Amino acid sequence: MFKINFRFVDEDIQQFRKINSEQFDKDFGGDISGQIELIFGDRSVGFYHDEVPFGNELIFHWFCRLNEVLEILESSDSSHYIAMNIMGSDQWIEIVNEGRLRVSLINSPGMTEIQDFIIKTPLLHTDTKEWGDILIDHAEFKNEIKNSTLKLLQQINDLNSDLLRSNKLRRIQEFRRYYT
Repeated sequence: MFKINFRFVDEDIQQFRKINSEQFDKDFGGDISGQIELIFGDRSVGFYHDEVPFGNELIFHWFCRLNEVLEILESSDSSHYIAMNIMGSDQWIEIVNEGRLRVSLINSPGMTEIQDFIIKTPLLHTDTKEWGDILIDHAEFKNEIKNSTLKLLQQINDLNSDLLRSNKLRRIQEFRRYYT
């Protein structure tokens, strides 16, 4: 099983209803803070809770990276190995494509403070594995990213359709070519 839970909890959410995409990119870095949790079988990465009124994850940033992983998996020269850094930490979500996806959460202390980082060659200096070898169906992984991304875009459209022209949201929309 693979599932993505996310929600916006940004204190500026009401202000986002009134601004245009240029202001959003300039004044807010083109992202909205919130909570996001990725669930792989019985394990998870991130945090999500309906009753907690705060969260500091950059939601659009996470969706860009998840869609980049999907793009790599769907490309004709697809890699059999992908690792995605969890922002601001030494943890990596490691995905090995063996027909099904084998997912692990690993620590690699030598590679901290890396942002926007996805690699296609195995990490050499891994310290420990938090959890691992959870098998996820490739189609389920793809469909959950697709459906969650479409849900995200709909929520932004409902909030303020002009924000869909912001830089990160345009990038996210470009990934829809992999949803067929």
